[in-house]
Amino acid sequence: MAFPFGKKSKGGWGTRIVPPPRRGRGWPTAGNLGLLLALWLAGVASIHLGGPQGYAGLAEGQRAPVTVVAAVDFDCVNVAATELLRRQAAETVVPVFTIQMGPLQAGWRALEKLADRAIALRRELDAAASKGAAAAPGAGAAAAKTLESGLAVAADLLGLAVSGDTLAGLFPPGKEMDVLAALKDSLSGVWMNGILSEADRETGFQGLSQSTAIDISQPSDDAGERAVRTVHLEDLPSAEAALAAYREEAKKRLAKLGIEATDKAIEEMVRPSIRPNLDYDERTTQERRAAIQRIIEPVEMTVREGTTLMEEGTTVVPQTVEMIDAYNRRMAELESPRDRRMKRLGDAALMWIVLVMCAGWLKGTQPGVYAKVRRKLLLALLGLLAIVLASLYHYFSVHLHWIPPWLVPFAIPLALPAMLAVLILGPPAALAVGLWSALSSALIFGRSFELLLLGLGGSVLAAALLRNVRKRSQVVRAGVA
Repeated sequence: MAFPFGKKSKGGWGTRIVPPPRRGRGWPTAGNLGLLLALWLAGVASIHLGGPQGYAGLAEGQRAPVTVVAAVDFDCVNVAATELLRRQAAETVVPVFTIQMGPLQAGWRALEKLADRAIALRRELDAAASKGAAAAPGAGAAAAKTLESGLAVAADLLGLAVSGDTLAGLFPPGKEMDVLAALKDSLSGVWMNGILSEADRETGFQGLSQSTAIDISQPSDDAGERAVRTVHLEDLPSAEAALAAYREEAKKRLAKLGIEATDKAIEEMVRPSIRPNLDYDERTTQERRAAIQRIIEPVEMTVREGTTLMEEGTTVVPQTVEMIDAYNRRMAELESPRDRRMKRLGDAALMWIVLVMCAGWLKGTQPGVYAKVRRKLLLALLGLLAIVLASLYHYFSVHLHWIPPWLVPFAIPLALPAMLAVLILGPPAALAVGLWSALSSALIFGRSFELLLLGLGGSVLAAALLRNVRKRSQVVRAGVA
């Protein structure tokens, strides 16, 4: 039987118990390796997330960073020729106008009020006559004067220069509503044909219409539907011509009712309502022009091998972006599956080598960093943070186009994981995390050497500025730097 006694000391036998040898030393090693593999797999997956890499460092208006010469023949869109054809097609679309309905309804209401006033006055006179007032001498003449006076007041309130006796003759007893319907139909027919001012006819609606024809959109009989008709500007009447057309139409309709009225009386009743009534419908016009532009097929052109696609220092134009994109697509088509696999394997191997180097360097310079599980988890989380930040900025820039490509190197927080690492774990961990962040960001953005240098420089600067941080102001200065 073994007794767990320690070594005898001066004061007698010690009471310290010798701990048994530790078992399972392989489990921490397996856990560390598992963390490395998980972080490596996340980095490899983020590189190939969203398909093949494209040229993400080019935007319209910037200065070309390098000179690119075509190594193969390829086809691309001729942006200038395509835009010219689409602009010409859009110009063939005639503008759309709508007819104002407010003045027409105001004219209808004025006619309705006159007819209603004539009916109301005659009812009042008939009621007075039924009580015996008609037996008095001159009662008929007085009733006629009252009717004319009441209609004159109503016309004056409506702003119509028509006398009372003219209105009394125009709305005879028992036919007021028939006359009202005839006048409203005559006004509606002239109004819905469209009325154009001479100034708009000469200037083409101040340049809105390049052709001699326009489309007029107006409500149709079907509920919710609008009818569109094409008319020539020369066929649209002016306000005076529309007033004359209304006069002739109204005289024909009144003649069928056996009523004769002067031209002046008919015109003065609707003169304030007869005005140019066409409004430019910009939304419908632009929709029709956009629809016909989509029909136009892009004009293709062939770029020969040896053509300079982009020269360093020149301004990038839309044609440059189109040629670079088409060139990248063509090079990707010519790339064999074996070449693509070799590139992916090379990226994965590079990430693994750098990850193992960072882990080994941390083990040698800061042995206690792996002593606690939470420190290892912090390192893994900081590595994942670098991958997630780079992947999000890549998605926002390349796929959603929320961030201009030229702004990515300045917008992406490459040094953020390193700053957090130096504050939590110390400068050695910050350098390791910074190297991993710079490499993963560079590979995610299509092997961008610029991002690699920026990430390494920012991480070293963060570790140097924050190694002995004591105040919040030092953190702010380091972030600004």
